[in-house]
Amino acid sequence: MQKILFLIVLTCLIPGLYSQIQFQEGFNGETFPPAGWTISPATGTIYWSRINTSAYCLGTGSAKFNFFNAPANTTQFLTTPNYSPSPSNFDSLVFQNAYATYQTEVDKLEILASTNGGGAWTSLTILNGGTNGPLVTAPPSTSAFTPSCNQWKRQAMILPVGTNKIQFKTISAYGNNLYLDSII
Repeated sequence: MQKILFLIVLTCLIPGLYSQIQFQEGFNGETFPPAGWTISPATGTIYWSRINTSAYCLGTGSAKFNFFNAPANTTQFLTTPNYSPSPSNFDSLVFQNAYATYQTEVDKLEILASTNGGGAWTSLTILNGGTNGPLVTAPPSTSAFTPSCNQWKRQAMILPVGTNKIQFKTISAYGNNLYLDSII
């Protein structure tokens, strides 16, 4: 408890010591992927799309990965544009997600960071789906999942110093849909 209180006081007293990445994306524009973002591979069926559903119903869109139709072991990347690294030594990634599996399939979202504009990547975490993984925000559904306003959760993680690009890597288990929104 003392550590948490210390960090709260420290971040309030010393602005800029702990910051969030230097861009934000709410997927509210009609263009997808947004300017500077990429989807790869860019050939074959693209399972990433923009949909008119938003985190907590506080916007007009989100990014959707269609695990519901992506064959098992399909891997695709949604990659941010290059951005200026935080001027502080601490940076974070915060986003909202919504996900339900089909029955018990464990779809995955891996978060990767680069400090050299995508020349090399470091895996930060793998968020599992299934029935109780950290991606899960709703019970299993045998129909294509679209979240309600309250079926979202916040994800947050510390980024390596100098991070200037992030990848959202999806690994399909042929489960159900994943939504990302409010990336800061």
